[in-house]
Amino acid sequence: MPSARTGQISPVPRLPDEAEPARVPVGPFSVVDLPRLPLADYIARSAVAAVPSRPYLAFALHVGGLNHRTDADFVASMRKADVIYADGASVVGLARLAGARVIGRSVTTDLGWDVLRRLETRQGRPLRLALIGGPIGLAGEAGAVLAEKNCGHRSWLPNTATSRTGPRWSTGSAPPARTRSSSASARPPRCAG
Repeated sequence: MPSARTGQISPVPRLPDEAEPARVPVGPFSVVDLPRLPLADYIARSAVAAVPSRPYLAFALHVGGLNHRTDADFVASMRKADVIYADGASVVGLARLAGARVIGRSVTTDLGWDVLRRLETRQGRPLRLALIGGPIGLAGEAGAVLAEKNCGHRSWLPNTATSRTGPRWSTGSAPPARTRSSSASARPPRCAG
């Protein structure tokens, strides 16, 4: 991104493998002060270090989450995250007002690809993915897109399960969703070339 002072492009900050990034308060949330690519590196490094002892939780924060900042259950759930990152421009702006220096908007649909690639590199082996939720068939379609997008240089073969009711947010307890495995993920991807 060009600097307002010099007009030159600022280098993307990199963290040493052992460094923890700064975090800034945005409402009741502590948001990591990183742009997308260093954030992807940080999540991949931290997730690999956490396995196999526990799952690693990375949560996106955008205006929808900020609108729930007074919901004690929602805030408590968000605080269980290992990292909360800025998925929305409003979060970036508020984080900068709170002192963030390098934060950038990390749209989950873009960040996800970066994290998956970095996880595979750090683990030194192909990833095994589980895609869960959504209407029947959606997880299988998402798995096919993942496999197709990565043919030729990645071997991601997702396993999928789909909720019959689809995803929904609830502050109360709900019965576990029934799942159905998708046969679409069982077939290897077909790649041209």
